[in-house]
Amino acid sequence: MAWTDAQIDAFFDRCNERLDVLQDAAEAEYGLGHFDRWTADVDAGVLHFHADGGDVDADFYAVGSVAGDSFQWAWSNTTLPPALRTRSEGLKALAEEAGLEIFALRKWSEAGEQEGWDMVAIALERLGGVAGYRLPGADADLYVVITAFRDQRDRRVG
Repeated sequence: MAWTDAQIDAFFDRCNERLDVLQDAAEAEYGLGHFDRWTADVDAGVLHFHADGGDVDADFYAVGSVAGDSFQWAWSNTTLPPALRTRSEGLKALAEEAGLEIFALRKWSEAGEQEGWDMVAIALERLGGVAGYRLPGADADLYVVITAFRDQRDRRVG
């Protein structure tokens, strides 16, 4: 049976609240959001965050991308390596469970940055992870879930 509007709203709220908690923790522990620059090894599924104090690496999987006003699920994006897109297939079950067609469609309209973050929040809740990140691109922004951090910073005290 499909969820009611109230159940859908509560689910989105719960997922986004969890995303906020995880983002705050990743910022406090690893400095997420405060790096000078980042690079991505998409084939390996690793983000490299760079700063004067040292680097932090993060393993990730893709959730989806936003281009213009459309969201495309990672599982349907054949330009991504299979290892990055496969995990997002786990969200397809929400189409039947919640009665939300967007989880079964390869691509859907009327989407922007907020919807990208909503899907990251839902992926964190359903598929696991420790934080989310948006990789801005020339044609599309890729929304990902970070599954682990590896701190390369020098933490020695003078």
